[in-house]
Amino acid sequence: MSTAIGNWPKKITVDKRIITILSGSTYNNFPKALKEIISNSYDADASEVKITVDIKGETITVEDNGLGMSESDFDFYLRIAGKTRSTREFTLSGRKRIGQFGVGFLSVFPFCRTYNIESKKKGSPEIIFAAIPNHKFVEEDQKVLTDIEEIPIQGGKKIDNSQLNKQFTKIKLVGFTRLAKDFFKHAYLVSRRRETILNYPPLQRLEWELCEDLPIEFDSHNELSEKFAYKSNLPFRVYLDSKDKHLLRNVHANNILETHKGEFETIGKIKFKFFIATDYKPVKPVEARHLKMRNFNVGVGPRTTFGVGLEGRTYARLAHLTGEVHFIDGMNDLINVARDNFNFSPDYEELQEYFRGKLRKWSDELDKIDQDEKFISAAEDKKHVKDLSALVKSNVTKKISDLEKRGFTVSKAKSSSATSTPIKIDKKKKEVIVSEDIESEDATKTIEINSKTFKLKLENWDTDDDYPACKLKGRTIIINEDYPLFRNKKFLDVFVKLHSVLLLNVEDGVISKKAYQSLLKDIDKTFIDYKN
Repeated sequence: MSTAIGNWPKKITVDKRIITILSGSTYNNFPKALKEIISNSYDADASEVKITVDIKGETITVEDNGLGMSESDFDFYLRIAGKTRSTREFTLSGRKRIGQFGVGFLSVFPFCRTYNIESKKKGSPEIIFAAIPNHKFVEEDQKVLTDIEEIPIQGGKKIDNSQLNKQFTKIKLVGFTRLAKDFFKHAYLVSRRRETILNYPPLQRLEWELCEDLPIEFDSHNELSEKFAYKSNLPFRVYLDSKDKHLLRNVHANNILETHKGEFETIGKIKFKFFIATDYKPVKPVEARHLKMRNFNVGVGPRTTFGVGLEGRTYARLAHLTGEVHFIDGMNDLINVARDNFNFSPDYEELQEYFRGKLRKWSDELDKIDQDEKFISAAEDKKHVKDLSALVKSNVTKKISDLEKRGFTVSKAKSSSATSTPIKIDKKKKEVIVSEDIESEDATKTIEINSKTFKLKLENWDTDDDYPACKLKGRTIIINEDYPLFRNKKFLDVFVKLHSVLLLNVEDGVISKKAYQSLLKDIDKTFIDYKN
């Protein structure tokens, strides 16, 4: 092997607006900066990227099998623009190009002291190499210097005929700055919020964020895999720390509420796909909630509600929603230099309102489903009586019908005995299971008292009756809807059980009817303040 020095040293040329953006970096930006380097590998038509993190040695290596760079390519690599640098929309393999401004390698400057790079094109014996002294470009307070173009970059070319048929780019980030150390030392914990990636171990958090933003695929077993497959002539697989399994996209909920119609939808010049999903509970971690925007399959900024909830009304079920919006066309010219949002356009504003409507709709819909589930669960619960209206068969069957309209499957189970549950909800399967004999029964709810199971039925009669609160008919306890204490929703369960126990003691001969009626009077006086 011999070494030849080319036209070195070289210098970076950069748009001053990009320096301003990088000067605002925090430790939170580290995964995003690493994402930009990997995006460069994607644009170089790499099929594999291997990332190795050595925290103790303060070194991160990113190596790909992409097209590599010649010296003239590297000269272009050092020119950082504030606007689109290339008119080529597609890579040689047919991928939509991600990079526009060339900020990829510059984005990691605030996080490492030295940026070493080697790159080689197939069919050439030349390997270009450079050592960029990042620490000279960044002040102690992590701000990128404005005179960045004055600092020389040393490097050259190596000749190696043994690797003639290989192509690659290998980047080694050496020496962590304070920002990188803060990230890997887990310096900022949020103890009061457990379900946040800020409390993940550093490597787990790094992996989570890369899986959130990189142009990688869903697990092939996921139903989203085919519908959101990003067609390319090459696969793109990213491996972290020598793991055999490549990274896969994050999936935060498995119940798809809505997705795009047809191949894609259109608003003005914008073509997009989307899905909204839920597991009918708060999405965790909190950073996974709401909708992730993706441009050419690459994550853009944090997840967003597009402003829903900021207009004064609270949408409690927004926290139960997650999903993605994939921009296929019409947004690339709008992406800002920081690559974390899009600039204004009438089409984009219309699209945002479109998804504000979707999020409001599904938040309200989940509210209704939750109310229906709670109502039916009140009928299902064998331990408690929470709602008298849940004892009315027509009310329960209407709620079952409402759930069926909202996508739940209603199935029949074989005959229920006195010890079985007439109605059962399986939330994971979105299924309501109803015993087949419930249609012939007036009672839809059972309750356990003293290890015995009774059906409950709701009627109303004059409270001057000898049995003003409840009556017993076989294995059915009949509840008087007009009994004053049963109107207290907060303590309904207590009062129903109390009167049921007294009634059963009368029926079993444990206490006399006279004693029972005396106790009722005492209860009525004692709990007079509990009558609604």
